[in-house]
Amino acid sequence: VIGSKATIRYKLSSDIDRVTLKIFNIVGDMIKEIDGSKKEGYNDMQVNLWDIAPGIYICQIIVEKNNERTVFNKKFAIVK
Repeated sequence: VIGSKATIRYKLSSDIDRVTLKIFNIVGDMIKEIDGSKKEGYNDMQVNLWDIAPGIYICQIIVEKNNERTVFNKKFAIVK
């Protein structure tokens, strides 16, 4: 990510109960938590990163449906 904003795109195969995006620093401290769109298909989530220092982070997307939870993790860097 370069700059102060990022777009996170994800695809859902069906409507779900809840989508949560969490950003963690490399030590494991949660920096940000955002609720996302729950609709089937492609979804874009705008994330403001102006208050986060440059560095390496983990983006975690949590998808919940019918009391089942799926977690996706992706490492990314912020460069300003």
